[in-house]
Amino acid sequence: MKPHGIIVPLVTPLTDTARIDTSSLKALLDFVITGGVDGVFVAGTSGEFARLEEHERHKLFSETVDHVAGRVPVFAGVSDTNITAVERHMQAAGSAGVDAVVVSLPYYFPINSAEEAYRWFAELVPKAGKPCLIYNIPDNTGAGIPAAVLASINGLVCGIKDSGSEEAGIYDYIKALGGQQRRTSYLCGNEALLMKGISAGADGFVPSMANVFPRLWQAIWRNRADEAKLQRLADQVKEINVLNSRYASSLGSVMWKKQALSLLGIMPATMSPPSINEASGDATLLRTIMEQVDQLLSQDLYLNGGI
Repeated sequence: MKPHGIIVPLVTPLTDTARIDTSSLKALLDFVITGGVDGVFVAGTSGEFARLEEHERHKLFSETVDHVAGRVPVFAGVSDTNITAVERHMQAAGSAGVDAVVVSLPYYFPINSAEEAYRWFAELVPKAGKPCLIYNIPDNTGAGIPAAVLASINGLVCGIKDSGSEEAGIYDYIKALGGQQRRTSYLCGNEALLMKGISAGADGFVPSMANVFPRLWQAIWRNRADEAKLQRLADQVKEINVLNSRYASSLGSVMWKKQALSLLGIMPATMSPPSINEASGDATLLRTIMEQVDQLLSQDLYLNGGI
């Protein structure tokens, strides 16, 4: 398996009691798949996985696989703070029938040693029972995955989702995977590095923004070889991402997406406790942005041609 294209890290629709909202989950899956995404990734950072009860996370795996019904690959987040917990999530993901699992370094106690990072992945990846995508997200794990560690486990994994903030890291990881002749995927998870990722030859993107704007991100992917079209689309992404720093909560980037999806009638804007959706007062702003994107994508310039 070589993941590619636009893989959306799905937000998790929740009820008022922090349970999986199954009907809204189905509506959201249909929305992003119809919008053209190439895969869905559940129980990731955008999915608030660390606040889900274990059985709810596992329910999310099975509900997603059942409803997607093979339309696109399903990636399941199995990250946790200890090896035993990750193994349980892997077993649940395998039983649910996901196509691949996604695992980061453990969080809370950062892994600052390359030897420990290698030991973590070398212990877990062979037990996955599924293709394994490793996940670099240093803002949440407190440490990045060294490129040398990625090179050492390259033959075991199907790729890396890189949500690091360093441009140089893109090139280091691609080199570690085998350069332009690599058989494993480099997926960029940092929307701010969109142009750099494409320039470096990324195999795809894992943009949280695609929860609300799947068509925008498919337009980006289709037009990635056209610099002028791509730049206009990238400018739109930059404008939208101003919303990520608009709210005080560390989950602010999830809040506005849930609020926008609520305005579209797809799902409630409920956040995992104790968070309260700070974006609830921005309905007019969000509608304006969604209309702006619709107008941009209505142009034949972006709908036709491309790769």
